Amino acid sequence: SWRRARVFVAEDPLFSLTFGALLLLYALPLALVSHPPMQDWPAHLRIVELWRSAGEASAGLNGSAYEARGWLQPYVAHHALVRGLGALMPLDLAQRLLLVLYALSLPLSFLYLLMVAGRDRRYALFSFAFVYNAPLIFGLFPQALSLPLVVATLGLLKRYLDAPTLRREVLLALGTLGVFLFHFSAFFTFGLAAAVVFVCHLRGPRGLRRALFTVPALVVALVWVSSTIEGEGFEPVWWSLQTNLAN
Repeated sequence: SWRRARVFVAEDPLFSLTFGALLLLYALPLALVSHPPMQDWPAHLRIVELWRSAGEASAGLNGSAYEARGWLQPYVAHHALVRGLGALMPLDLAQRLLLVLYALSLPLSFLYLLMVAGRDRRYALFSFAFVYNAPLIFGLFPQALSLPLVVATLGLLKRYLDAPTLRREVLLALGTLGVFLFHFSAFFTFGLAAAVVFVCHLRGPRGLRRALFTVPALVVALVWVSSTIEGEGFEPVWWSLQTNLAN
């Protein structure tokens, strides 16, 4: 609420001013650059463009040569957001808006996690060093978009375990499902971190009840993995030790 925001600023105006200035400083280049140096930036725009026209004869080759697959795919959250925003603005602008929101939300998610954990909020200033991270530089945009959601959902998990409510449990289930729909590796990473947080709060066997928020995401992930293996087969490729170390 606006009252909470004013109290937050009044408690430490210097930090609030510094944090706000850094948010603008880090988001501004992403808003102004004409062509973000991300290798899959145009690829995701093309996917959404094909998704919009798939199966429509009026769209010419784009429509007749493609058909939409099932919605149950990692990345679908990114593509769905771009497509939804694309109904109001050009697709390139829609994806750029998500890029700016990413730059704003990553430090804010760290700030939220620190506050929920009862830590010094000033540590959130270090989070700006992670805004321009490897996934973003390499152009792995859906993976980059998943990072603020991972951090924020961990904060929500901590808050839920400290003071369980049905509303927080539902939000936590939606957040966990959202992580999967953005990127599968982020879902795996979140699972490892969430397990540590959960075990630290576990209070006997009855505490396992608090893990029910994972069921929707785990069911969806299981269905996706099984359908992928059934449709494409599963043949592991074993790399040499030297190759693994280099990677």
